[in-house]
Amino acid sequence: MIMVSICIITYNHQNYIRKAIEGVLMQKINFGIELIIGEDFSTDSTLHICEEYTKKYPKLIKLLPSEKNHGVIPNFIRTLEVCTGKYIAICEGDDYWIDPLKLQNQVDFMEKNQDFSCCFHNALVLNEDRSIQPYYFNEPDQKTISTIKDVIDRWFISSASIVFRNEHINPLPEWFKLIYSGDYTLELILGVKGKIFYFNEIMSVYRQSPGNLSSRYDNLKVVQSHIEMFNFFNEYTKYQFNNQITLRIRGLNRNLKVAVLNKKYPTYKKIKVFIKKIIGRF
Repeated sequence: MIMVSICIITYNHQNYIRKAIEGVLMQKINFGIELIIGEDFSTDSTLHICEEYTKKYPKLIKLLPSEKNHGVIPNFIRTLEVCTGKYIAICEGDDYWIDPLKLQNQVDFMEKNQDFSCCFHNALVLNEDRSIQPYYFNEPDQKTISTIKDVIDRWFISSASIVFRNEHINPLPEWFKLIYSGDYTLELILGVKGKIFYFNEIMSVYRQSPGNLSSRYDNLKVVQSHIEMFNFFNEYTKYQFNNQITLRIRGLNRNLKVAVLNKKYPTYKKIKVFIKKIIGRF
């Protein structure tokens, strides 16, 4: 029986994919696992490296090669759909696990606590250009137990840290295909299904690339995609959290204004008009 499916999506990660796979292989567990790798038509040697591991561990690893580049979200969806385990753990191809008891500890908790939809842990953040010293993903005051309202307020779960119940995302809503941030959207969906538990331990490493769009709210595309995501989620939850979601969008607008003023961008007026238009949909 497969207890946990590990979902790795990867594209042009030749310098990192070995660590991601080795982090799975090092796990000390008393249950069955499978490693599903969604390889998205890399132009470097990522596929070759994945094939090397698949030949070495054919009973453990299932490789999903591609004849074209699908893009992050389609590749994420097709990889999740192949996962057969009771639980799913995620590790993107440039992140990696560092604790051999990670999966065992998280699954033990989930088995004993049926009212929790998922659990996660802290992570070490490494900036690729070394412009920032390594730091912890979660702050010291991170709540041990969180709810959907906490997830709406902010993103606080590193994707390589989460373990969740497969049944809660099977199937994914159709609008998931249209979103930009797969990990955050997944966490919103899981937040509706149950409580979220936090392990205050460093069990993975999150690589942060310079200019990572997910952290740049001064980027029009990112602002638009986050607003559209919350719009879809609002409909998905039948507007149960409408007031909080509207406040979240207005918060994005305020963050954007500060960034624009600090960097003297000329685009704020146009973005402000756009955001007001979107808020009016609610």
